[in-house]
Amino acid sequence: MNDGFLAPALQVSLPLPEAVPQPEEIKRVSHGVVYTKSWVVELILDLSGYESSKNLVDKIAIEPSCGVGEFLEPMVRRLSASCHEQGRPLPDCA
Repeated sequence: MNDGFLAPALQVSLPLPEAVPQPEEIKRVSHGVVYTKSWVVELILDLSGYESSKNLVDKIAIEPSCGVGEFLEPMVRRLSASCHEQGRPLPDCA
C-alpha cells in the first residue's frame, strides 16, 4: 500500500564493463579492506560528470577514497586532458 510516503521504484540502466568481477576476485586483506576496481572508479567519475570533455580546471574535486588513491590517478589524468582540450597550460590545473 502506497500512502504517499513512499516513492515508486526507480529503475536505472547502467553500462557494465565487459567483464564484471566475481566475488572471489575481490581481494581482501587482513583488515577487511575491499579495494575499488578501476572500472568502478571510471564509472563513478563518468556518472558524476567528471569528464575530460568538460572544463575541470575551474572545478573543485575531492578525492573520495581513504585507501591507496584509486580515484586520484584517474582524476588527475582527466584533469590534465581537460586542461589540454581547453587550450590551457598545464600549470592551470594546480
